[in-house]
Amino acid sequence: MNSIYLWSEIGNKTQLGKYAKQLVSMEFQMHGYQVSKPSSKQNDFTIKKGVGNKFDIRVRSIRPTKDKYPYIFFYRSHSRPENNLLAVIVLLRDENPPNLYLIQSTVWESPDAMFTCKNYKGSKNNLEWGVNLTDKHIDRLKGFAI
Repeated sequence: MNSIYLWSEIGNKTQLGKYAKQLVSMEFQMHGYQVSKPSSKQNDFTIKKGVGNKFDIRVRSIRPTKDKYPYIFFYRSHSRPENNLLAVIVLLRDENPPNLYLIQSTVWESPDAMFTCKNYKGSKNNLEWGVNLTDKHIDRLKGFAI
């Protein structure tokens, strides 16, 4: 392969996650946002632009295979859907530049087949918001592209 986008060659999920967080941070900075430390440990960082425009950001990166998408989840034990809590999904496919999708956490107020809300019996810590991507759902995700 002769491509600068060889995401499958990035060693591990930790490295991939760090790359995605840096990419998203730079993207917000290019659009005039100030990026700062997160307001809670569940978030990756906080962005601010002007007065009253402050958002907490959670970033997840995925490397889908040809026909499978990994399940994406965010622990929600210490938060609830809010207008100022945003999820950014970074989709990394070999031979393609990164695709970024910005999702307001309020989508999980009405879970469906794509945006799931799971409660595992007997556990307070395993409450999660999920994104169940399939070929059928990928077109819907495009509506959140940034």
